[in-house]
Amino acid sequence: MEQIKSLSDLQSLFKRQVANKHISTCPYGGPQPYLKPNMTELAEQAYKRKKEYFYCEPIDPDNPNGPQKLSEPKYEYDLERPLTEEEYNNIFSECKEK
Repeated sequence: MEQIKSLSDLQSLFKRQVANKHISTCPYGGPQPYLKPNMTELAEQAYKRKKEYFYCEPIDPDNPNGPQKLSEPKYEYDLERPLTEEEYNNIFSECKEK
């Protein structure tokens, strides 16, 4: 395990993941059914366009389990491993100095 000493080293530890990606096709064929309102309809539309996935988000951000709307992919970034205290201090002391 290589020691992380700078912000540029830290960037190499991040892994990008799509947060709002949903599959449109069932393993046995046909559109994927969903329990959330109108997500089955969105899956059917993507299935008809021959798209394997679709991206959606809640219409009302305060109701994440309510109706959904199509959207662009949204990404989340996760660290591949936790930082040690020494690594944290090395990296973020660099930020405080600026």
